[in-house]
Amino acid sequence: GTGIGIQNSSQINMLNPASYAAVDTLTFLLDVGMSLNYTNFSENGISKNSGSATFDYLAMQFRLIPRLGMTIGLTPFSNIGYNFSQTNTIYDEESLVSATHLYNGTGGLRQITAGLGYMPFKGLAIGANISYVYGEIYHYVYTQFSNGDITPRTKMYRGDVSTYNAEFGIQYKASIGKNKFTLGATYQPGHSIDDEAYSIETFSANDTIENHMLSMPSMYGAGVSYTYDERLTIAADYTLQRYGDVDFFGLKGSNRHRAS
Repeated sequence: GTGIGIQNSSQINMLNPASYAAVDTLTFLLDVGMSLNYTNFSENGISKNSGSATFDYLAMQFRLIPRLGMTIGLTPFSNIGYNFSQTNTIYDEESLVSATHLYNGTGGLRQITAGLGYMPFKGLAIGANISYVYGEIYHYVYTQFSNGDITPRTKMYRGDVSTYNAEFGIQYKASIGKNKFTLGATYQPGHSIDDEAYSIETFSANDTIENHMLSMPSMYGAGVSYTYDERLTIAADYTLQRYGDVDFFGLKGSNRHRAS
């Protein structure tokens, strides 16, 4: 999960586009990732097995001219996949009623990225990624009551996304004998997404339709790495995604902090 402060000529590191500048002249890198998952769920004496296979990413990297490297990739931006239920008891006109809530979500966003990394002079590298982000997000909530006189309630959230994403990075690398130190930082500006996003709530045979504005959050990242004799690398990263500043179907998110 680290990479903002890592610069390696034999690896594709899309966490910081400045790292592309380190690719060797005669090197062409191709990286493909897939995931196989097998999960066992158990609750209250009931168990269920589930398996899935997903394509994670495809990336290639090569040098255009001396000190200028390029990377092209297809990577996930987000994945949605859940289906569960919850039952609780509520009061309705002084009587107890059981309410069962069903939650389902599918979809996700992918991004096609092209990035450049340039080394203006030895030790310093700068870079930028430009991505086309696309996909569909879908969330569905259905509530049914044990009292048949109460109308079930449904609410659906749906968004069709087709937008861009930009990221900028910088790295500085210094060497002392067999010891190498690299500092890195990244920045991703946030912006609004002018695509179709709406929610539909159905209760008591009436529909309430609301249009919503989705947004991409801004993101800040910093990283550092230490390499000894090209045999040992220790790295640390920190990123902040400001979801607390953007709306998601009318609700504010929570800022995401990640340390690795």
